Amino acid sequence: MVPTVSRRALFQTRTSGLTPLVYASAMGQIWKIRYSIGVNWQLNKIEYETKDDGKKSSDTQWGINPTIQLMMPIDKNGKHALMLNYKRTLDDIPYAAISSTIRWTDPYNYTVGNPNLKSPTADMVMAGASLFRNLLNLTTVYMHTKDNIYWETLQSPTASDVFYTTPINLSSADMYGVGAEINWSPAKPWTMKLSGRLEIHPEDMTLGGIYYGETRLRQYYAMYNTFSFNHGWGGMLNLMYEPTYKTYDRTYHTVYNIGGQIYKSMCKDKLQLTLTFNVLGDRRKYDRNTNGNKVTYNYTTPVQNIGLSFVWRFSGGKSVNVNAVENGSQSFKEVKDIR
Repeated sequence: MVPTVSRRALFQTRTSGLTPLVYASAMGQIWKIRYSIGVNWQLNKIEYETKDDGKKSSDTQWGINPTIQLMMPIDKNGKHALMLNYKRTLDDIPYAAISSTIRWTDPYNYTVGNPNLKSPTADMVMAGASLFRNLLNLTTVYMHTKDNIYWETLQSPTASDVFYTTPINLSSADMYGVGAEINWSPAKPWTMKLSGRLEIHPEDMTLGGIYYGETRLRQYYAMYNTFSFNHGWGGMLNLMYEPTYKTYDRTYHTVYNIGGQIYKSMCKDKLQLTLTFNVLGDRRKYDRNTNGNKVTYNYTTPVQNIGLSFVWRFSGGKSVNVNAVENGSQSFKEVKDIR
């Protein structure tokens, strides 16, 4: 039997939105500095109606979001270069996160949206160096976010053993990060990329009556291997590792994955057979706390899988030139509680 949920979670809404965007960019070189500058004007308008009483509400956000990329070589041969980037973003309207539809994960846990959410904004500054013709890349980054969406865990007022999550806007947050990447070819058919990133997330927030003031660390590590042999044979072997980290009232446990592919190209590279595989890994598990209670969510589906694909490449017909605009487009994605 499904427990009764609170009246607060039963409001149904009808929503609609409008998200126009205009983008312009320019690029060139001044002295030794290569630059790329872009700016977009973006509007996020959301309207919703509460079906219970017919009350209509609307919220409109807009922003002028610049993007600046600078790169300057620091030697005559172009082996080393410095980079400086700045980007401001306004996220799309979070349609799924404002929906008041109740999504049960089990009889004692569910999620419900929040129609009063605002779209998150972020300012990011990144500085870096590319050394020895991209053999070693070093980066530092600072990001300031406002109205970031966080899924708060609450206890149902009508059933003490029922918990639910609902998205809220955090006032602001900062992130500092450093990263390194090595692109190396240990042998002629083998190319390797090693990368690592460390992020520092200071917390200064009160959620559910609890103050969180810790400084959290997050680490990400990856190794990508590409192999290219004679007679059309090749493949990839990739490893990913993310240690346990905490954020506010949640603990995200270690995840890792080892997988790749083996392929064979035939018929003058027109036909390619690819075997993809995932041999080892651990899916996401996280804990969340509220009112002294710990709720654990764990992906139990095995990560092992194998697949086979066939690709046939062909050419012919009339040749045409197409001008495509790739920058400045918006995407509509589902915003939901992280699993």
